Amino acid sequence: MKTPAIRLLLFALALITLTGCGSLLAPQPDRSRFFVLSSSADSGAKASTTAFGARHLTVGVGPVMIPDYLQRHGIATRVGPTQLEYSQVNRWAEPLEECFPRVLAQDLSNSLATNQVVMFPWPGDTHVDYQVQASVERFELTSRDQAVLAARWTIKNPQTGEILASGEANESRPAGSDAASATAALSQALGAMANDLASRISQLALKTRPAERKESAAAPASRPRPVGID
Repeated sequence: MKTPAIRLLLFALALITLTGCGSLLAPQPDRSRFFVLSSSADSGAKASTTAFGARHLTVGVGPVMIPDYLQRHGIATRVGPTQLEYSQVNRWAEPLEECFPRVLAQDLSNSLATNQVVMFPWPGDTHVDYQVQASVERFELTSRDQAVLAARWTIKNPQTGEILASGEANESRPAGSDAASATAALSQALGAMANDLASRISQLALKTRPAERKESAAAPASRPRPVGID
């Protein structure tokens, strides 16, 4: 037969158990924070890579290939040569396969000082002078607080498919100690890649302009007659 003291002890234990279960079943606050990449224009950076005639070009961006391991909501951090961790708190507000090419296009527009940058796939009747394609290999944080971007890119003539230039982006920026500075550092790495691409496009534009001038000189009759001259 249970004594009153034992009954009281069992009652107390049952009450503690029920209280603990209640706290576990109670709604837990969502601590998720959401981030996006920002363009150089958002940070107030001015166009840094313009060339004669570059602002009149139309540049197409895409396709941009993002590896499967980056198609996650959580921001990736490489903690070892073959090991990654995905944050359960710091998350992308939109998929990187959408955000990355969009911000790349914005950065190219800013670097080339042109609004004529279109995203793949563009309408069939759009004339595109240069097409930028990219394959991202790394876009992540490291355990040493670095933001890393590694990618391969090509610049093509979209009319002929000819590859006019190709190269690699290997960018690293200090990521800081919080997610806001880390995603800003990833944005800066992407901006540096865009600046390099804009420089290559500008160089290509400068090379083609002499040929255009020769063609125009060879056919002077095709030039429009100045308005107001009899």
